[in-house]
Amino acid sequence: MKKLFAIVLLMALAMPTNAQDVYSVGYYDETNGTVAALYKNGNRLYTAQYSSQTSKATRVTCNSQGDAFWLVNFYDYPDGTYNHTEIRLNDHVYASTENHREVHIADMYCLKDTIYYAGYQYNEDSVLMATVWKGSNFETHWVMGDGVHPSSIAFSDIDKRTGIPYFCGYIIDDKKRAAIWKAQELLSTFEQDSIYEAPITSSYASQIAVENGHVYTIGEFEQQGFPIPALWKDNVLVRYVQPYFDVLHCICAFDDSYYYGYTSRWQYYDAILKDYNSEVLQLEYAYCIQSTFTDIYVLGKDFDNKFYVWKNFEKQCQIENCNALYDMCVFDPFFEPHSEWYYEILNDDGTITYQHLECAADTTIGTERPKIIVRTNTIYDRNEHTEVTHEYVYEENGLVYWWNKDLEDFTVLYDYDAEAGDEWEIKVGTESILVHVDSVGVFEYDGDTRKMLHISDAGGLFSGDIVVGYGHLTSFFPEKLMNRGKGYRVEGLRCYWIGDELVYHDGDEDCDAIYAELHNGINEDGPSTGSGTFTVYPNPTNGILFVETRLIASLPDQTYRITNLMGQTLLTGNISAETQQIDISTLPSGMYFISVGETTQKFVKR
Repeated sequence: MKKLFAIVLLMALAMPTNAQDVYSVGYYDETNGTVAALYKNGNRLYTAQYSSQTSKATRVTCNSQGDAFWLVNFYDYPDGTYNHTEIRLNDHVYASTENHREVHIADMYCLKDTIYYAGYQYNEDSVLMATVWKGSNFETHWVMGDGVHPSSIAFSDIDKRTGIPYFCGYIIDDKKRAAIWKAQELLSTFEQDSIYEAPITSSYASQIAVENGHVYTIGEFEQQGFPIPALWKDNVLVRYVQPYFDVLHCICAFDDSYYYGYTSRWQYYDAILKDYNSEVLQLEYAYCIQSTFTDIYVLGKDFDNKFYVWKNFEKQCQIENCNALYDMCVFDPFFEPHSEWYYEILNDDGTITYQHLECAADTTIGTERPKIIVRTNTIYDRNEHTEVTHEYVYEENGLVYWWNKDLEDFTVLYDYDAEAGDEWEIKVGTESILVHVDSVGVFEYDGDTRKMLHISDAGGLFSGDIVVGYGHLTSFFPEKLMNRGKGYRVEGLRCYWIGDELVYHDGDEDCDAIYAELHNGINEDGPSTGSGTFTVYPNPTNGILFVETRLIASLPDQTYRITNLMGQTLLTGNISAETQQIDISTLPSGMYFISVGETTQKFVKR
């Protein structure tokens, strides 16, 4: 059994394993100046421009629904005088600083789907104060400093394991000193006194990264009259470079390590370095580097003078038709389409069967856009005792909501942001369970680290562990209330897929065997092997499925049948050519099976 639990007193903000969309911002040139642009996976998505003005987009962040907030600065043309700043949400204006002349935004981030802006402003005494605002009306959320120690924020980051924001910049008292804030709390200032056997006269931090309790910052300190680029780990100087000739920039932290951009003016190239000096990617310039829970992304320019996104240091996509880029964010959806869960069912007669859950498609209920979870309980003889229901869930601000069919309302199923001691109510029909969070820990599996809640309730109806992104490890839904008196119990999560990737496996039984047993013992044969009677492609498909056979006469019969997860026949027809084209555009998005004779294969309709 390949599983490791490490219970520590750290919250873990988990991200799904398969990152999808990468947003980046910058600008492109037009005849009368530059135009700010938002790009998605390399393609220009939206622009922002007014007549007689040029514009540049410098910051972008994403919420959990895939909406992009991006910061655009406008300049009067042709003299280039600064005019105003807008925050755009996708293709429309979300907020504007036109009436906030003293507001200077250095960074933006989404926390629990609320947009925050980190920067600085001048108070009534014209003292520079680091400030965090939130929402479209620029509500002041935090002010760093007390007027005696004024401060400036340059950059922010969120600890993926705790959800706590960190900021870096500087404070001013007897001298300018680099500083780190953990939320509103001043965590530390940089006090090193000697590098060249001379005191540091000033310092500031310009970028910050957080990983597993460690804080990494990049900035500069001044010594002997020279501004010297430097990198600190937990307030300790670990790297400084030659002033005027070398530059440190764009840092991220990942997997108990850190990566940062290093520009060598001597050698005229840019590199991403791991830790101190281990080079992992060489390019012309790196503009931004970010990490999710499982991957590292780099936004930069290669030596062909074109812009690209790298994922895990391999080219992911080219950014088309742009002249400059500044920032990016990566969108990780909560539930991937075609996610599948297999839970074990223990029947009263001692037999073991399986519950199958599939995130099949989106739908609309009221004003919400939930996912359809097809829930199939295979009980006793699977040909005669199978229960199929549709459940509806969506995630927002750390809460997973579940459609209560009796109350005709969405109620809370999971609270991923809960801490030890918190409680929430789960409503099942007209009944309810009050669950208590006994402890918060970390769940680790094959290098994937996620937040885990250990919960309990008075009747032990839903007690167990909830892992962010996976769900409850005993039963995704409160099955003990849903299935009272039905003669079976859902006992535990055995296998979990996102798309075709197996991301969790508990126990010794092969997940393919579980899959085969649930689907009536079908023999799956993938097209990549070329060993089967027939192959299907593309898979997934948008509407046309090709069935390819080398020796059509060798098929047991020449009739195909397409069924859904419940075994219902949806389409039939004849195989009349070695490459048969089948139109499946009328089928809803989801997973299906195509059978020819005794051979069955799985495919996905997008």
